[in-house]
Amino acid sequence: KYLIILLVLLIIGSVMFWFWQRPDKPNRFEGTLKEVKVNSILVQGQYTVDREKGSKELMILEIKIDQSTRIIRNSFIFPKGEGMVKMDELPKKESQVNFETLKNDSKRSAIGLFVDLTWDILGYTKPMAKEVRYLVPEP
Repeated sequence: KYLIILLVLLIIGSVMFWFWQRPDKPNRFEGTLKEVKVNSILVQGQYTVDREKGSKELMILEIKIDQSTRIIRNSFIFPKGEGMVKMDELPKKESQVNFETLKNDSKRSAIGLFVDLTWDILGYTKPMAKEVRYLVPEP
């Protein structure tokens, strides 16, 4: 009887260890900012594993933001009268900003986000953001 219990506990422990240590844990979420809340953001997008798309379906995820979250703003200026331009060729200015700046930018423009998470998002309804990067046109 004790041998069966020990065997079951060993199997459960092995499965939990594999799940925790697996190399394909999603650690990033990429998408479009939908809403800014008090201490979190709603993002519609996909999780990624080492920059590879982890999900084909779009989902909405609430991500917590706190004082330790780095928020990086990449701003760019569209040249006037040049027609089609490549985003990679536009001059960009990178700066670290606060949550309020992100909130204000979201009111005037659609924002694409890249969010690095402090842990994998599977099994968590509100993961914590370690770093948020976003791209926005200059006003």
